[in-house]
Amino acid sequence: MPSPTEILPLWLKLEECSHKLKRLRRLQPNKDRIDHWPGAEMHHVPTLVLCIAGQTRITYERDRKLDLNVGEGVIIGPGIFHAHEKLRSGCATLSQGITPRHSDFNLQNKDTHFYGHIPIDRVENVFHGIINDRHEKPQQWLKHLKSILHCILHEYEERTHSVPSSFHKMFHYFVRYVYEGASVEDIIQAGGLSRSRAYKIWSDNYSVPLRMAICQQRLGLAKLLLQTDLSIEAIAERCGFSSRQQMTRLFQEHEHCSPRQWREQ
Repeated sequence: MPSPTEILPLWLKLEECSHKLKRLRRLQPNKDRIDHWPGAEMHHVPTLVLCIAGQTRITYERDRKLDLNVGEGVIIGPGIFHAHEKLRSGCATLSQGITPRHSDFNLQNKDTHFYGHIPIDRVENVFHGIINDRHEKPQQWLKHLKSILHCILHEYEERTHSVPSSFHKMFHYFVRYVYEGASVEDIIQAGGLSRSRAYKIWSDNYSVPLRMAICQQRLGLAKLLLQTDLSIEAIAERCGFSSRQQMTRLFQEHEHCSPRQWREQ
């Protein structure tokens, strides 16, 4: 865990940035560009990336790049594959997402990470509201973002506890390799824990059991891809299922229909 001396500059940058917010954008999914590539990650909930020092670069849709300067952020919609470029010296970023239990955040620069969480009800409606806002009110988005940053700063002082690094290692591996066939054993190994300890750490911080989380992530991507012209076999492969039969079995178990029936709805 980073020392208070290492963390303090990140908190000072976040505090300063909260008073100098400039722009908040949003990325919405393009059904014609749902394309995974090595190192990319995708979430089924909106996520925030905010540059708090230097510059932050995000690659999405494989070959498109978005550069964020200090005070600029982006809400990345569900279903968008993206990758974060490695931070350079003097750069720092806030990343924030939603798990079933909390809204997790990560403050980081080139050398230091700090992981924490705030109550999910402070964030979930705001993120979804921005992604689904048909009237596009960027100034209103900035007001919501400022309230979230205030909550992070306040909750850290009052209640937030850092997320165990072993969970972050598992979660990082999970989001990057779940569509490449990563197994429960692979994710546990990434955390460097025993099976029983890994299950407890995962459940304490994500609330959905690990095996179910893998299933939900793959089914979520499959539902998006079923809106394209890809074959069922190709979709099963892209989502990390071991076979078309496994994907069909899980669809029938969780959605009470086959992938083909889901597509035809």
